[in-house]
Amino acid sequence: MDGHWVPWSPNTLTQMHPYSWYVLVVIDHFSRRVMGFGVFEQQPTAGDVASTLEQICKENDTKPKYLVSDQGVQFAANEFRGWCHANDIKQRFGAVGKHGSIAVTERVILTYKDGCTRRMLVPISQNEMLRETQLFFEWYNKHRPHMSLNGKTPNEVYFHRRAANAKPRIETRPLAKHSTPCAAPRICIAGRAGAKGKVRLEFLDGRQHLPIIKVERI
Repeated sequence: MDGHWVPWSPNTLTQMHPYSWYVLVVIDHFSRRVMGFGVFEQQPTAGDVASTLEQICKENDTKPKYLVSDQGVQFAANEFRGWCHANDIKQRFGAVGKHGSIAVTERVILTYKDGCTRRMLVPISQNEMLRETQLFFEWYNKHRPHMSLNGKTPNEVYFHRRAANAKPRIETRPLAKHSTPCAAPRICIAGRAGAKGKVRLEFLDGRQHLPIIKVERI
């Protein structure tokens, strides 16, 4: 396949700017939190990847013990291996051709594509692309619950915060008791049963593909 628009020439679009972007995403495996990212017009070099990771480590005031990636030329290059060694980071690679060997990262990238780049007109400007990606991952970390995290958001897990779905619930059934079954996880009722509530829908920075749902007691 020559490009990513249609599989036949000459109607394909070359996988390079302005028809595509290269996005580097760094994820905390335990919490699924996106720690940072980089956006490049061309395929990034080993030096680009190392400098981006260096900046992400500084912004989060931490660095990983292990770094799991695919076997791209950037990650296998001596320059990048040297950076990992200098920072006492042990490299691990996903198996070539084995689906799911870096499943967590693949899942986040798929979510990014489905929830962001396929729902808008992808900008040509790098600053605009950075902004749209930043907004998406801000929403992803803070507002998007994960089934694999038992309904918690990545930020709630990473920062050890009490999850929204673990706080006392607004119970609209007037005869319900604390022992009455509810959606998992089982949590107690806030105040008295039979309360009225309202659901408010907002959008992060006005982006229709980044909804924020809030439930309030009336």
